[in-house]
Amino acid sequence: MVGHKEFKEKKEKIFHDGIKPKKKSFLDGEIDIKIRPRKILKAMVLIALFALVFQLGKLSTDTTSCPTVDCPVIAETAEVTLESAEATESFITKTVNFFSGLLTGVSATGSEIEVVVLNGSTNETTANLTGQTTAVDTEEETTEIEEEIEDTPEEEAEEEIEEEAEEEAEEETIITEYSAVTLTISDLTLDWKTTWGKVTRFKYTIKNSESGTILPSYFVMSMAAYGEDGEKTVDIPANSQTVESSSTISSSVILSSGYAYNEIVTGDLTDVAISWRMYDAEDTLIDTYTASFNLDGEE
Repeated sequence: MVGHKEFKEKKEKIFHDGIKPKKKSFLDGEIDIKIRPRKILKAMVLIALFALVFQLGKLSTDTTSCPTVDCPVIAETAEVTLESAEATESFITKTVNFFSGLLTGVSATGSEIEVVVLNGSTNETTANLTGQTTAVDTEEETTEIEEEIEDTPEEEAEEEIEEEAEEEAEEETIITEYSAVTLTISDLTLDWKTTWGKVTRFKYTIKNSESGTILPSYFVMSMAAYGEDGEKTVDIPANSQTVESSSTISSSVILSSGYAYNEIVTGDLTDVAISWRMYDAEDTLIDTYTASFNLDGEE
């Protein structure tokens, strides 16, 4: 047993001392290759986008230009190029949408940036072409409109009549000295208070027989029994402050606080003398109207 054990130990010693294991070469090792489909698709999308941008740049530089404004080639070339740009834009949009669907969730920010740049280039090219076409169309429409617009004899006659009427209105003088203006007052409205009353409204008619326009401004109303202390100023409405020659206007005016009267002062209310004086803005008397009215509110 002892001999067998010694023999085994010597054998192991000889093996460890005399025999050395061989080192493995780098070429004999194993290499693991890992492939990520998402990175490959991302690279393909970037390459496709660069190619599309290059094609768009080439397309935008192929637009035919003309040194003169009246060049007939612009409109035709612009239309053809515009159709090509629209077709290219449709193709680009479909391609981007396809690759964007494949790369959902992968580098979303980068894809959005590329799409914005691409669409911007396409829109810019389309806008330029549209501007050229619009300019040509606008010049043609302007020429057609200028050729079609011609005044007919009837329109010219109407314009001459209107111009003559305006000239006559402008030439009509403003009268400041009056001798042919007639003022008439009627239809008094009363507010009866049992023992006294108020005149709250009256109707007036102004007839201008002067050779020019008159500009009445206000009335001064008074009752004979009250004298000058009973005078009341009433402004003429704006629509009656211009009366042309040989014309007549009628309207009514409301007295804001009314014209108060009392039988003790006026006497018989069935026969009260009232006068109206009409003035212009320069305080020149135009005409006067005086008449007797029944102010008895009980009748």
